[in-house]
Amino acid sequence: MRATEPRRGRRLPFSVQAFLVVLGLVAAINTAYLAGRAVLERAVGSATVTEGNVEVTLKGEALLLRREAVLVAPASGLWQVKTKAGERVSAGSEIGEILDPVLLERGRALKEEAEGERAAWQSGVDARLKRVEEELAQVTGDIQGVIETLRSGLYRPAQGLQTRRLEEMLNKLVARRAQLQAEQARLAEEAARGGAWKEKTREAEQLLRSASTPVVAPVPGAVFFVLDGWEEAFDPLQSRAALTLSEPKGAVLATPVPSGEKVAAGQILAKVVQDEPTFCKVLLKGASVAAPNIGDDVEVAFPAYGVRVSARVTALQEREADTTMLLELKNSPPALAQERTAQVEVTVRRLRGLLVPEKALVQEGSRIGVYVRRSSRWQFEPVEILLARDGQVLVKGLKAGEEIAVGWRP
Repeated sequence: MRATEPRRGRRLPFSVQAFLVVLGLVAAINTAYLAGRAVLERAVGSATVTEGNVEVTLKGEALLLRREAVLVAPASGLWQVKTKAGERVSAGSEIGEILDPVLLERGRALKEEAEGERAAWQSGVDARLKRVEEELAQVTGDIQGVIETLRSGLYRPAQGLQTRRLEEMLNKLVARRAQLQAEQARLAEEAARGGAWKEKTREAEQLLRSASTPVVAPVPGAVFFVLDGWEEAFDPLQSRAALTLSEPKGAVLATPVPSGEKVAAGQILAKVVQDEPTFCKVLLKGASVAAPNIGDDVEVAFPAYGVRVSARVTALQEREADTTMLLELKNSPPALAQERTAQVEVTVRRLRGLLVPEKALVQEGSRIGVYVRRSSRWQFEPVEILLARDGQVLVKGLKAGEEIAVGWRP
């Protein structure tokens, strides 16, 4: 008998095998795509449409200008300071004085002489008054003793001689007491009136007053003892002229004049920086945002001083690449009183609306929009861009609270 040969399995045609391989690859690719998309969604994430503000800010360098009264020496002499730098004063306050050394020495010498005479005179008056007071106390005591003796009844009417003697003694003591009281009153009046030294003291005081010429503040403000030359370059009544100011026009006082130093008449000593109005000339170079209009209200921030001030645009000058604005500050912070230049940030507009991250924007054909998740699906929604600042975009066409894709395209 022939041995039975094992049956061989039938192979699939090559075309079928190829189809199955391709089908497997497609399935693997689809699985990888779905898995990758799920990972991407989790990795890149999304954001929520929020409502908020976007500020339109211009940055530049500012020149601070205001009315600043320059104080000069009204006469030659020794300069004596009576205020501190930065101290706020009212109009008419004495900033310092100029002393005439000759009159000052004469007045001091005469006052010292008068003080010596007054001391000697006062010593004499006090000694005389003390003697009178001591005798008055003694006489008053004697009077009281005589009166008590007369009342004691030791002397009967029969003893008339001794009684009369006591009465005569009493009368003399009373008369002496009256004299002493009159002398006490006269000495007190003399002490109040003063002696010849008093006239000499008045003369010394007059000399000392004549030796001093006060330097007073013509306007209220803050006192400073250095000048940079801009003090007389600006007139608030002609504020538009500030746009053409390019350099200081006045004298410069780099260091304060020391107290006690001799000065000449007309020499610059100090200045008073008036509180208001203060103007801010801002130079904007290559600004990407249009400048405000004259009359617009803006807000000026001085980052180095932590100060924000409301202001009004009073003048504008636009050139090819630069714009100069003149702003009138609505109040003058004390921290800026001594400053001449500062870096500023001018907020010209503040808009409120819906905010989305700038990375959420995508372009589909000719339209710009975002992908919004709706009913567990991502749907493209076109938006209108109002303003983009600092990575945030102010848009129209969405609703607050909607979830949007950020950094990727579904």
